[in-house]
Amino acid sequence: MAKKLLAFAFNTKSGSVQKVRAAVKKQAKDTPTKAMRAAYRWAEGVMLIAKVDRVPIRYGDLRNSGMVVPDPGRLRVNLSFGSGPAAKYAIDQHENITYKHRIGGPFYLREPVMENANAFQAMLARELRK
Repeated sequence: MAKKLLAFAFNTKSGSVQKVRAAVKKQAKDTPTKAMRAAYRWAEGVMLIAKVDRVPIRYGDLRNSGMVVPDPGRLRVNLSFGSGPAAKYAIDQHENITYKHRIGGPFYLREPVMENANAFQAMLARELRK
């Protein structure tokens, strides 16, 4: 994908053109890694917000189940709460707006993701400039 975005042809063999070509190839190779690094850092921040401020807390099991798992092969990061049998509970707590909690509430993951979407764009741009 990155190679398609950065690919272009040179018709000359001059030294400076070769340096530019090498830099473009390096950028194409490094871009997915940099994008994953930015995505993972952003996701960790979102997960922290969700765990500290948003997840309903009764015993702490739901909060403790929050995970950020990178998937570099698909250039994405997965954020989740609950696994196995606890997944149904996590979804129910996330989606049911009728539950009343002293701490946390519904949409405990969706809201921090949406609120921080612009921050991801800034983090990605910063990482790609490195």
